[in-house]
Amino acid sequence: MYIIFLWLSKRFTFTLHKVTSLFISKVCPPLSNGGTPSDIFYKKQYVAHGRFESCEYPNNSLSLYDYLINEGFKIVECDVMFTKDNVPVLCHDDNLLNFAKDDFGNSVNIKIDSIDFSEIIKYNFSITDKRTIKVTTLEELLSLCKENSICIELDLEKKFLGRRKYKILYELVKRYQMLNMVIWEVSPSDFYSISSIDNSLIYQIDHTWSFAKLDELKKKKKVASLIISSEWFPGFVDKDYKAIIEYGKSLGFIMKCATINEKSEADKMFCQGVDLITTDKLNMNSNKKNRILMDSEITKKSGKKVLTVGVYDMIHIGHVNLFKRAQALGDSLTVAVQKSEVVLKYKPQAKLVYSTEERMYMVKSIRFVDDVITYEGVDEIVKVADFDIFVTGPDQIHSGFQDAIKWCKNHGKEHVVLGRTEGISSSWLKEQIKQM
Repeated sequence: MYIIFLWLSKRFTFTLHKVTSLFISKVCPPLSNGGTPSDIFYKKQYVAHGRFESCEYPNNSLSLYDYLINEGFKIVECDVMFTKDNVPVLCHDDNLLNFAKDDFGNSVNIKIDSIDFSEIIKYNFSITDKRTIKVTTLEELLSLCKENSICIELDLEKKFLGRRKYKILYELVKRYQMLNMVIWEVSPSDFYSISSIDNSLIYQIDHTWSFAKLDELKKKKKVASLIISSEWFPGFVDKDYKAIIEYGKSLGFIMKCATINEKSEADKMFCQGVDLITTDKLNMNSNKKNRILMDSEITKKSGKKVLTVGVYDMIHIGHVNLFKRAQALGDSLTVAVQKSEVVLKYKPQAKLVYSTEERMYMVKSIRFVDDVITYEGVDEIVKVADFDIFVTGPDQIHSGFQDAIKWCKNHGKEHVVLGRTEGISSSWLKEQIKQM
């Protein structure tokens, strides 16, 4: 009787799920706002794991993602959880036990969905270089990735969020205009909930590759882009998957495998046609930019003059920390403030609060700054300013900065990248003001 009861229960659950999915698809027809998926998903790319074990930065933190972006990764993965008041935050587990401590250093045994965001930010997720790191919100990561044109994989596979929370995530990603740059990693059961919201998004389902499974998914596929990800296991790369990978791609799937941390194994899979590979090892990626200097590595160099540049329209604690650390590299710090007309020329949609003169006045008022000048292009100011060390932030990576950095290296100038202050950025600040 018990076996019959279990069988009937499963049949009922399956039928109810199908009926619910059909109801949702009819009553709430899917949107199509995702647009064309970023072509980065169709190239041989590494996806940087949100729990990156081979570096010193805390998992799922902005410091980590800054670091990964500077290491050259174009796609980063994050684990998303919801607070009680429905704020999406980045954390691998649904409990804070292994991640957070109170002000007395005690572990916090609390489920994330049982507390509001105002409470979770009271806890310390890490203390790095005398800086306390709080929980990172998904909105902060979206802001960072938007600024740097970085794609995100949202790990939602085992979260069982339900349609309401998926809708919250969807609206947040949409607000940052990143619908075509986000992978939605979901469980097969949750796939119905999110795909009914927008069928033009890029979805990922984890499943062992097989011709039969690919055929089955093709019949069920109601979305524009679907990533089929197979987990690594001993002997995985020794198998010949070329035919099945080609078949999957011919059906319109993006083929991915996770997690591979040996370069030789990754090369084998790329040769077989895989599009994406998840990793948590730095030496896998060859697009490395400039390493971020940790606070503990900052040493004063007598007689050296330091230069840094920026817009500084909304001065915040992150800027002050940057100036303090930059000045500590030498005897004096010069800050170049970009002229308003130049900012608006390249960013017509930008809404500057202060004039060039006002921004210069505020920067000059900070005690760590010795001199303030103006500039138009960063690649030009480095050629005329008097300095020995050029300091940039992890998000200052566009072509103008690349040209400036190259010029510095060719002319005997030192280049240093200093990390951000966790939990604050100009973009995030502006978003908060909008919501007031």
